[in-house]
Amino acid sequence: MRLTLEERINDLIKRTDTSGESMVELQKATEELLLEAQESGERLLELRILSLKANQLYLTGKHGEAQLLYEELVETTRKENVTTFLPRLYLALGRLHSTEQRDVEALEYIRRSRIAAEENGDDEMIAEGNLLLGITLAKS
Repeated sequence: MRLTLEERINDLIKRTDTSGESMVELQKATEELLLEAQESGERLLELRILSLKANQLYLTGKHGEAQLLYEELVETTRKENVTTFLPRLYLALGRLHSTEQRDVEALEYIRRSRIAAEENGDDEMIAEGNLLLGITLAKS
């Protein structure tokens, strides 16, 4: 039985976060799924894949490219009123700024993530934000 597009995206997200696979191979799979999502018209899946792509850019040290894509995604999700993605996107920007030692900006994005997570009732994102907040405050 062939997995659905959503199941394959979820699998790729897990593999990106936890596997020792080549990032080049993961990025290639991401691009293939992105094209498939675009062709399917499944906008939410397309946005998830773009978020994964930004995460992969971050993980490979391409922080400038990742930041641009995250910021585009924030703008798009706000414009399209897809607020469920905002907490994760803001937190990703907070992580990126924290990594780059830009703690003031990191703290602002962590704050935005918490507000958006509270609006969505997303306890998991609140917990992740609290963890990043602690790490960022401890190192600054």
